[in-house]
Amino acid sequence: MIYGVFGAYIAYLIINWKALAVVPALRSQLCCIIGFIVAFSIILSLGGSTDIVAHLCGLLGGLLLVIGLYPPITG
Repeated sequence: MIYGVFGAYIAYLIINWKALAVVPALRSQLCCIIGFIVAFSIILSLGGSTDIVAHLCGLLGGLLLVIGLYPPITG
């Protein structure tokens, strides 16, 4: 479920990339924070008995769901 939320954040960045260009510092901070959290959590899940495929499918599912349902920022 958490990886689905990470995928949703990535989709939010993809959908609103041009709208977030108004505040470039915010856009770069969001990219760094989301990238760090996803990379760090994937690295931590590699060592244990956690199924990484399920996590990556959750990430992809959240990304596709938000891309399909979320309208872009206008105005």
